[in-house]
Amino acid sequence: MYEILSIGEILVDLMPYTGRGLQDARVFEAKAGGSAANVACVTAKLGHPTAFVGKVGRDAMGEHCMETLRSCGVDTTLVKVSDALPTTLALVAHDSKGDRSFGFYRTGTADTDLSEDDVRELNISMPAKYVHFGGVSLTKGPLRDSVFSTVESAKKNGSVISYDPNLRESLWGSMSEAKTLMSDAMRYANILKISEEEGEFFFGQRDHEKIFDIISEKYGVDMILITCAERGCVCRLGDLTVASRAYDVKTVDTTGAGDAFLGGVLHSVLGLGKRLDELTEEELTHTLDVANAVGSLVTTAPGAIDAIPDAEDIDLCMAKIARI
Repeated sequence: MYEILSIGEILVDLMPYTGRGLQDARVFEAKAGGSAANVACVTAKLGHPTAFVGKVGRDAMGEHCMETLRSCGVDTTLVKVSDALPTTLALVAHDSKGDRSFGFYRTGTADTDLSEDDVRELNISMPAKYVHFGGVSLTKGPLRDSVFSTVESAKKNGSVISYDPNLRESLWGSMSEAKTLMSDAMRYANILKISEEEGEFFFGQRDHEKIFDIISEKYGVDMILITCAERGCVCRLGDLTVASRAYDVKTVDTTGAGDAFLGGVLHSVLGLGKRLDELTEEELTHTLDVANAVGSLVTTAPGAIDAIPDAEDIDLCMAKIARI
C-alpha cells in the first residue's frame, strides 16, 4: 500500500535563466513542477511510499518530468504517457520579492487529458492512506472527472483526503465556475490548505476564525490550514487552534512553497502514526513547525523541487534559523 497517492497536474515551469522578467528573457531553464507533482516529490523525498497519477507527453519535457519524479523516489507506474499530446508548459516570472506570475500553455496538452478510462486502465484499486489533489486539476476535463472519480473512490475506501484549491485565475474561463467547483471539492477533504487570499475569494473575508467556522460547518473538514505567506500559518483541528511562524531564510523563488508546506504536514502526521483527531496540541504545533520549515527551505532555490529538504535539513532549520 502507498502511504500517499497524489493525482493531478504535472508540467514544466520555464523560468528565465538570468533576470526575472519574461519580456527580456532569451534563455529559460526547465523545472519540473505542477502542484500535485510537487507534493508527491516532497513526501517521497522525506521517505514515504508515494505514487503520482497524471499524464505527460512522449517528449523531452515529459521525460524530464518523469526523471524528476523518480529522482525524488516517486513511483511513476501510474503516470500515463501520451503519444498525441505534448507535456504542459508554464512560464514563470518573478517580481523583486520573488513572488510569481504565471503564463500557461495548457490547451491541448497531456496533463489535462488524463481520462477516466486512463485511470481504470492504471487500475488504481489499492487504496492509499492519504490521497492528495488540487484545484488546478479541476480547471479542465477529462482530468477533472478523473480526479473526482478517484477521490470519491478513495474516500469510500477510507483514505484521508488532502486538498489544496491552489487558485490560478488565468486557468479559469469563469471565476464563478472556479469558486463553485473548487469550494464544492472541499466536501471531500479531511485536510484542507488555503491561503489568506483564497479565504477572501471563497468566503469574502480574511478573519481566520470566521473562515474556520464556515468551513467546519459547511464542509466538515477535520484539519483546516490557512497559510499567511511570510507570517507562517494558522490551523484549526477539532477544538485546537494553533499558529506557527515561518523561518527567516533568504528567499529566491516562492514557487512550490505552499505545496512543500502541505507535503510537510502530510510527512509529519504520517510520522506520528495517529489519526488526525488523536493529535495533541504539542503534536499539532510540531507538525506546523515542520511544515513551515519545509515550505521556507523550498524558497531558497529556483523551482519547486530542487530545494526540497531532507529530514536533517528540516531539523537544522528548526533548531538554528530564527522565525520571522
